[in-house]
Amino acid sequence: MFVPRQDMENDRHIFLGARKAHWERTRMYNALTIKENDRILIVAPHPDDETIGCGGILAAYGPQCSVLLLTDGRLGKKTQGQSEAETAAVRKKEFETVMAFFGIDRFRVLDIQDGQLSSCRKEVPFLDLSAYDFIFVPNRNERHPDHKAAYVIFRTMSRRQRVEARLIEYEVWSPIISANCFFDISGLIDKKTGALKLYASQICEIDYEAMARGLNSYRGAPQHVNYCEAYFSGEKDRINRRQ
Repeated sequence: MFVPRQDMENDRHIFLGARKAHWERTRMYNALTIKENDRILIVAPHPDDETIGCGGILAAYGPQCSVLLLTDGRLGKKTQGQSEAETAAVRKKEFETVMAFFGIDRFRVLDIQDGQLSSCRKEVPFLDLSAYDFIFVPNRNERHPDHKAAYVIFRTMSRRQRVEARLIEYEVWSPIISANCFFDISGLIDKKTGALKLYASQICEIDYEAMARGLNSYRGAPQHVNYCEAYFSGEKDRINRRQ
């Protein structure tokens, strides 16, 4: 049956209009919303993990954040002839500089030996997690053993305390398979990458700034923004549920 060109054009405009409306409805689906009085804990296995995974959160809500650095980072990139102890000292100084850059006063360094977090879980002190509304941890699919251990430690601690906080998983080396929570950092990407540049000892071999820009740009495209951070959260991960 012959369909007049005008009708075809009308159908095309209806289709495009419906698709645009769908895009607008799904824009920043499950956007992460943080209130001005919310308290945030970000758990970092190594110096720089907190910025790679949550630099946008730190840039936007620095004064509301507490950061817990678990290991000493001694196994990170080092200059020729530098000892592991010297590397740890350099990375700790860089971490402190980044905390000041974000305006964060509440941070703690546990200095657990890098690479040994899984076998040194007892060195992670008891923390009253009821003080927080959000707890950010590396995602469960991270391949680095310290990242995986950090997730297990804080998920277990949270469940035992039955706190009301939301457990939010972030990505560093291993992208989240089913990200369902997003934070638009289009206006914060320069501050995030500026903080990564302060980890000078580590970006000399791996361009973490470019890595973060690429990942956050990729995450932003389906959300129709320039850059965003992707997380995993959801009702099934409310950590106050009884099991």
